[in-house]
Amino acid sequence: VKSLSDICCTSSNAVKVVNSITNKKVLFVPDANLAAYVASKIPEKVIIPWKGFCPMHHTITANQIKSLMDKHPNAVVIAHPECRPEVLNLANYVGSTERMITLCKESNSKEFIIITEIGMLHRLEIACPGKRFVFPSNAVCPTMKMIDLNSLLRCMENMSGEVLLSEEIINKAHTPVQRMIEIK
Repeated sequence: VKSLSDICCTSSNAVKVVNSITNKKVLFVPDANLAAYVASKIPEKVIIPWKGFCPMHHTITANQIKSLMDKHPNAVVIAHPECRPEVLNLANYVGSTERMITLCKESNSKEFIIITEIGMLHRLEIACPGKRFVFPSNAVCPTMKMIDLNSLLRCMENMSGEVLLSEEIINKAHTPVQRMIEIK
């Protein structure tokens, strides 16, 4: 996909990247929820979303978050921008995983509802000792959980799982990544 793209982005720099594009229309791949978030921040652009999404973020509903907010009324709500727009509307803050950690560290609050993959819990607990983090019950990405120490060890011992790409694809994919990196 990168080899066919003009420029790449991450959840942390998507608004900045799209803002840097001179075209008024932007085909945004692969996450429609992140595209909607970017569109809400840059209304002068026409964002054409791809009909894909992160399955884990997409399954989290506004009703789930309202229920967590009822149970934890003093919690600060922080959502990942790949969540549905109605979920983002409930959040006090929206940010990438790194931004979430920074917000929790800097906040005087002691309790947070974190709307992203539960794998963030360990990092948050290390970065913010003494603070409490609540996640939606379905905030588990089965694809991410497929990667564990045993599977990594097997790959290293057997030298398996290598993905080979042609030099042409590698070179084409480098350009959009480099364009992203060059944005100030």
